[in-house]
Amino acid sequence: MPPKPSPHKRRVPILRKHTWCITCLRVSVKDWDEESMAAFRPFVVKCHAATYDGKNCLHCNHLHKVCEPVSEGLEGNRYELLSVLSWAEQFWTNSDDGFGIDPDDDSVVFSLGHSLVIAVAAALRHLVASFDNFVKSHCRAHSFTGTNVAQETKDAYAQWVANRVPLLARPVSVPVTAPEWEKLAGEVPSTQHLRVMKESARSWYTGIVAFRQDVEELVAEAEALRLRQEQLRKLYVFSMRRVQPTCIFMEDRLDMLAVLGREEVGQVLEKAKGQERLLALSIAASGSRITIHFPTKSGDLQATGTRC
Repeated sequence: MPPKPSPHKRRVPILRKHTWCITCLRVSVKDWDEESMAAFRPFVVKCHAATYDGKNCLHCNHLHKVCEPVSEGLEGNRYELLSVLSWAEQFWTNSDDGFGIDPDDDSVVFSLGHSLVIAVAAALRHLVASFDNFVKSHCRAHSFTGTNVAQETKDAYAQWVANRVPLLARPVSVPVTAPEWEKLAGEVPSTQHLRVMKESARSWYTGIVAFRQDVEELVAEAEALRLRQEQLRKLYVFSMRRVQPTCIFMEDRLDMLAVLGREEVGQVLEKAKGQERLLALSIAASGSRITIHFPTKSGDLQATGTRC
C-alpha cells in the first residue's frame, strides 16, 4: 500500500495571509507595481507554504534561503500594517460588490473611480516601504544582519523581548461582526511592538501619519471633483440626436463645458473606454447654446444643449 499523506500537507499551497515573511513582502509589492496590478487588484502579500508547520515559504524554499520573518519584537507593528492594508481594500470595491476589476471586462468598474484607486495604491507602496525600512533598522539595532546570527545575539534578543512582556496590555475585545481591519488592530496592544515614543519607531509611525494625510487629501479632492461635475450636469440640458455607446464618456467630460459664455472651440482627444479608437471631441459655444460633435468611424454624432 502507498504511504498515507501527512495530515499537515495540502495539495493547494497555504496563503500566509497574516504571517508572511519579509522577502515575500518585498517581492509582492515590487510585482504589484511593475505588473500594474495596483490598477486592478488590492495589494496581497503572496507568501505561500506547503504545510502548516513548515519553516520556509515556497518562494524562499525555491531559492534555498531561510525565510526572514518579522522580528518577534515587531509583531504588533506587523498587525498595524495588516490592519491598514485590510482597511485600504475598500478603495478597490467594484460595481459588482466585489474587489478589483478585470482589465478585459468593461462591465465592472471601480465604485470610487480609477484615478483615486491609483493614487491610493501609490500611498500604500510608500507605507510598505516605510515598514520595510523600519524592520531593517530594528534588525541592525539588534545585530540581526546576515544569514548566520550568533547564538548569543539570539539569546540577547530573546531576553530583550522577555523584558518587554510587562508592557503589554490585555487583548482588546472586538465584536465578532467587526471588519477584519478592526480585528487586526485589536491584536496590537497585546503583542510585542515598538511604540511611537521609541526613536527607532518614529519612521514607521511617520509613515502611517503620512499615509493617512495622503488618503484624506485624495478623498477630499475626489469629492470636490464629484461635486463640481454634479453642478455642471445641472447647468446644461442636452438632447442627443443619436445615442451610441461611444459617447457615454461625455458625462465624465462635463468639466470642459466651462467655455460657455464666450466664443471658443476646444479640441480634446479621449480614448473611448473599451474601444481601440480615439474620438475627437469638438466643443463650439456661443452665448447660451452649445454644440458638441463626436466624429466617429460610423459617422458624426452631435449633441446640442441650452443653458438652464
